[in-house]
Amino acid sequence: MTSFQIDSRPAALETKAMPKVLVIQPIHSAGYEKLNESGVIVCKCPSYDDATVLEQIADVDAVITRSAGLQAFAMDRAPRLRAIVSHGSGVDAIDIGHATKLGIPVANTPGANSSSVAEHAIGLMLATLRSLTDADRAVRECDFNFKYRRDLRGISGKTLGLIGFGAIGTRVAAMARAAFGMRIVVLANHTNAASLEELGYEKASLLDDLLRESDVISLHSVVSDKTRGIIGEREFRLMKQTAILINTARGALVDERALLNALQTGQIAGAGLDVFSSESMSPDNPILSAPNTVFSPHIGGSTVDALEATAVAAAEHILALLSGSRLDVINTECWDRRRH
Repeated sequence: MTSFQIDSRPAALETKAMPKVLVIQPIHSAGYEKLNESGVIVCKCPSYDDATVLEQIADVDAVITRSAGLQAFAMDRAPRLRAIVSHGSGVDAIDIGHATKLGIPVANTPGANSSSVAEHAIGLMLATLRSLTDADRAVRECDFNFKYRRDLRGISGKTLGLIGFGAIGTRVAAMARAAFGMRIVVLANHTNAASLEELGYEKASLLDDLLRESDVISLHSVVSDKTRGIIGEREFRLMKQTAILINTARGALVDERALLNALQTGQIAGAGLDVFSSESMSPDNPILSAPNTVFSPHIGGSTVDALEATAVAAAEHILALLSGSRLDVINTECWDRRRH
């Protein structure tokens, strides 16, 4: 089930020829089925490198993309392009400014995978605090003295600092409070203190205060000029030495060099990361050798249920945009001058 409210009033697709949708990275089959049922032509991009995208995009009316995003040079190659949808909440890899200039609405699917990502964030917290990946390795090496050498920590009753409080952050807070009785401190400009207090949470007035007080810091913010590198060398110095950092949002929120130094010097106790500065890192990337870490390859929203819900939501958004139905698009300012 998705939480999206899409205009369901009948509307004819705005082009005489059947629209063509390019899916840059694979999505769940339910998304393809939704598009096929509506009669659009679906083109699955065989690869998402720049050259292949440029080959495939020239005659398409709409694009569904994931972490590959969509850059200005690709949009310029597609004179018929009139809808871009992100499979997921992140749109930082899409050149929103250029899409707006060209009159192309951009939409995303926040909420479709929020429970999945929130569950993963909680899982990373537990795995990091209990050193589960190292513990697994110890058993495989028949090393049962591991528990005498490692400080393993609990989560119940501890303070969870959330940076960002959208659909995913909200779910993480509810899970952490209900399951572990955690104290929840939130830093989010759009959320007022009264509404948080009703939930039993606290609003942090400053990032510094949240960092000093939290045992677990979990990132759930979008990437912008204000949030890029929001956790860096200075911020790590403010954290407790027993604190851990969890990031299931975007790698660009964290200065990885500063994180590596903080882990190596014991400024913080550990980190659980599902996202990184690059998803094409080399095996010798220094962050991969960081101590007291648990890593996963950007799979927070990749449960079967979440992938199905997100793919269907993305397909529904494409069909609505092609039909002229108004959505809460990211670049609302281009709606009245959008391409037809």
